[in-house]
Amino acid sequence: MTSKSVHRPFFLMLMLTLMSLFFIAQLIIGDLSSALTLIPQKVIEGNEWWRIATHIFAIDSALLAFIGIPIYFWLGREVIQLSHDFVFFLGLTIGALIIGLMYSAMPMDCPPMGAGLYGMLYSASLAMTIIRSPAIDIPALTKLRISIIATFTIGFGFVFLGASMFSGNTMQMYTYALESGTGIMIGLLSGLMWSHVRLASKEKQYQPFVKSTMPTYVPITSQPMRRDEKTMINIIIQQNEETQSILIEDDIDDEEMLNVILEKLLDNQFEDLSEDDKAFLERYSRSLK
Repeated sequence: MTSKSVHRPFFLMLMLTLMSLFFIAQLIIGDLSSALTLIPQKVIEGNEWWRIATHIFAIDSALLAFIGIPIYFWLGREVIQLSHDFVFFLGLTIGALIIGLMYSAMPMDCPPMGAGLYGMLYSASLAMTIIRSPAIDIPALTKLRISIIATFTIGFGFVFLGASMFSGNTMQMYTYALESGTGIMIGLLSGLMWSHVRLASKEKQYQPFVKSTMPTYVPITSQPMRRDEKTMINIIIQQNEETQSILIEDDIDDEEMLNVILEKLLDNQFEDLSEDDKAFLERYSRSLK
């Protein structure tokens, strides 16, 4: 799958629309966040369990609205183009439910939690994981663009978390730390799971093609041998036997020739050696080296 594949970001656009409408209504009405943000004491004591899901789009901060929504749009659209709409939305929703249950189990004096660092860092972590997945082929410029936006998002999240540590508000620091850690972890796990599933589907898709194109080798012994094959094998065997016999005869002739020359040398008949004898000695001496 390449970055040119087109997927409709229906769930992403729905989420961004809900966030924008909620923030606008929050500015107009003023106390809308108290009905949808995650407040642990209202979840446990008031049985308002819908807050575990609705806090994901309940933006109650102008800073997070003007920074978070564009980041959702940029990174979410890139992730959806590389994977699928449900990959982004499913991980975002599951993570929101997990963080909602964890936050509800914290001390009752925790501040309300709305849409904030969790979604931003989830988007960045998921994008960084997917662009490094071997399941897709992605252009270098697209990878660079996504890496820059995701790195900026993660850096902003840690700066925001660091600022809360120096504010002196312990509960606020715990809230941002839980959002940051859960967002990065859920994004990483979602990207790895998608990559695993995508790789498995690609292997299954190409397996019939590989089987059909690979040649099938059958051992010779399992096939009946034809008459022309037998004839060819017999000819090859006969030629090998003749070659070996010729080599043996050549060796015998060389030994006889060498004995004759040695007898001449023992009788001090070096002058009687012919040019052929001298050439033979020279060739024979080279063969011994």
